[in-house]
Amino acid sequence: MMWDELTKWEERNNAVAFLVVDTQSLREDLRYYNAFNEECDSGEYGYICDIDQVSESIVYKSIVYAYENMKHDYGLTYESINDVCYDYIVAELNKSGYDKGQLYNAETKTFESYKDFLARTKEDRHAS
Repeated sequence: MMWDELTKWEERNNAVAFLVVDTQSLREDLRYYNAFNEECDSGEYGYICDIDQVSESIVYKSIVYAYENMKHDYGLTYESINDVCYDYIVAELNKSGYDKGQLYNAETKTFESYKDFLARTKEDRHAS
C-alpha cells in the first residue's frame, strides 16, 4: 500500500523518491546485527533482544534521529542509515535498562534478568 501511494505521488509530482526508509524494512535489515541476532553472544556488543520486541515508537524515532543528524552533504546509503538507527536503538534499549532489568520468579523465589525471562518463556512455549 505504501509503495502504491508513493508511486502515485511520484507520478502526480513528476518526482522520483530516491530513498525511502520504513520501520518494517529497517527491522528486516537490523535483524542480522549483533544486538538483534540470537546467534551472537550476549555481552557488551552482543545479543540484547529480537528486533520484533523493540517498540514501533523506538524504531520510528531512530529513523527520525538518522534523518535529523546525518550529514546529507556526503551522501546517504541504506547501510549508513541502518548503522545510525542501530546505534540509536541500542542506546535507547540500554538507557531503559532492557538488558539489566530484574524480574522476580515466584517459582524459584529468585530474581532473573528480563532476557532470561524471555528466553525461558520462549522455551516454555516451544515445549508445549
